[in-house]
Amino acid sequence: MVFVHARKDTVKTAMMLKEKAYAENELEFFGAQDDPQYELKKRDLARSKNREMKELFQYGFGIHHAGMLRTDRALTEKMFADGLLRVLCCTATLAWGVNLPAYAVVIKGTQVYSTDKGAFVDLSILDVMQIFGRAGRPQYESHGVGYILTSQDKLNHYVALITQQLPIESRYVTFSIQCCCQCTVLLRCRIDLSHF
Repeated sequence: MVFVHARKDTVKTAMMLKEKAYAENELEFFGAQDDPQYELKKRDLARSKNREMKELFQYGFGIHHAGMLRTDRALTEKMFADGLLRVLCCTATLAWGVNLPAYAVVIKGTQVYSTDKGAFVDLSILDVMQIFGRAGRPQYESHGVGYILTSQDKLNHYVALITQQLPIESRYVTFSIQCCCQCTVLLRCRIDLSHF
């Protein structure tokens, strides 16, 4: 799995990797035409309107992001789980919402755009660990590999975060207590909340 940080980058990265494999004369290592399920999945894929998904499938590459139709995402997940897709370029939503393990995961870049801040920020360690959690699941593999592609100035930051045990801090309890207190105060004051 190759994790990217934008929907359009899933296709761009998959196409780039496919072209690189072609240029290196290694494209044959990615296709799954010999698999007994290949023709069946090819027929399933024919119903999809996703042109890039169809094109990449024949070479063993796939894409997955929240902008795809649910049926296309489910088909991609099934094809990857069954080994018909050897490389899956996806966004982090796959790491959070789907139980789809892989032997190796790659995080392509650590700068993500924050709409709250209106700027690029560092990928959180929580996201990094969630993504790395896809690699080497005990029920599927004896071990896994995680790669993180980042700039030289961020390398020590991520190495330190990954290798050190840091205390887990939660704002949920603070928020819950604060919310409950506010609700209690509002209820006791009998404020009309209908205009909110």
